[in-house]
Amino acid sequence: MKVLVTGDRHWKNSRMIMRALQGLPEYTVIVHGGASGADSLAGHLAKNYKFKVKVYPAEGEKNGRVAGPVRNRKMLDEENPDLVLAFHNNISESRGTADCLRQAIIKGKEFELWTEEGKDERSKLFIMQDHKGLGSHKVLGSNLHNKLNKGLV
Repeated sequence: MKVLVTGDRHWKNSRMIMRALQGLPEYTVIVHGGASGADSLAGHLAKNYKFKVKVYPAEGEKNGRVAGPVRNRKMLDEENPDLVLAFHNNISESRGTADCLRQAIIKGKEFELWTEEGKDERSKLFIMQDHKGLGSHKVLGSNLHNKLNKGLV
């Protein structure tokens, strides 16, 4: 099983990440973007469960301001995760985590959103409704969205 982890760069709640990881099969591969916060913490904690960890750092020098969305798409395309775990307390204010979730939804991926309080089913419904109404234009901007869809970035 492959699980992509995305989240807030300021995330420090290891307890919620451990709750999300517990119960995953022993052969699980954790994929993350290497950012500080949820990504790096999940990568570290995954080793406690003896999960394999794959890191996809954003290539800021190569891709500039679009490095995060490009990296998110690359993780989703190359790894084809079975599940996306997102850790964020205010997803409506997020750019990177929300972008990764929207790209996952476009690809039909199963996802879970976690906050400091636990798994957040209400925000998950909001994201699904927002995606249906606005697509990823809200997060990516229409020009970047079009370039990503055409494979130009």
